[in-house]
Amino acid sequence: DERQQGRLSAVYTPQFANYHSEGEDRGDSSTVYWPLTKSAKKKTHKAQHRTLRCTVPQPFSFEHRDSMRRKPIIATKLEAELALKRQEEHSARTKAFRASPFPKSTMEPRFSMLMEEW
Repeated sequence: DERQQGRLSAVYTPQFANYHSEGEDRGDSSTVYWPLTKSAKKKTHKAQHRTLRCTVPQPFSFEHRDSMRRKPIIATKLEAELALKRQEEHSARTKAFRASPFPKSTMEPRFSMLMEEW
């Protein structure tokens, strides 16, 4: 179980007087798992660290309740009016200004014509 979790290294078989060769059946009594060294622990920790994923925050239940609640009629009307006003302002800003031509009567010498008549 500990071997699967990565806390123990590969199989270590100590040198005993009753040590069996690999070809013979040893049984479970001669197999010992050796604890990991410090460098091996660091390597497994780094490997585990790379596989971790970010925690996605979940909203509290009271925040979820507020988002599910219907908005009052006044709030929806206000939002609609503000959106319409923003749209009108945007269209007014994007429309290019074009000056109307001035009337021809401004170029006529009316005052001098009045003085001649008098």
